[in-house]
Amino acid sequence: MSRRPNEVPGNAMESARLYANELARVAELCFEMDKILARLDERDVWVKALRFRAPSDIGTEWLAIVTAHGPEGDAVGFHAAPTFQECLKGTLERLRNGSFKWKADKPYGD
Repeated sequence: MSRRPNEVPGNAMESARLYANELARVAELCFEMDKILARLDERDVWVKALRFRAPSDIGTEWLAIVTAHGPEGDAVGFHAAPTFQECLKGTLERLRNGSFKWKADKPYGD
């Protein structure tokens, strides 16, 4: 089993505390996502799917893939970051502030 980046060798209690803090931050992001998605509904944008692709190799990043339906039809957007937490946070921030770059959602190759 690999070590978590926040693991403190020889100090199980500190490692557990740091891990619990990370889990709490991810949970807060999930609650924030619910609020952001509700606000997007007010702008006539409906997120249909939010998927995450894990890094496929060393040096690659997490990728968020968001598909949505808006006034101009179906759209897709992407956001990448080195960690899952940063990927989720960045995706939500871009959805919140309207800086997400949407592209027409067409079958690959069209």
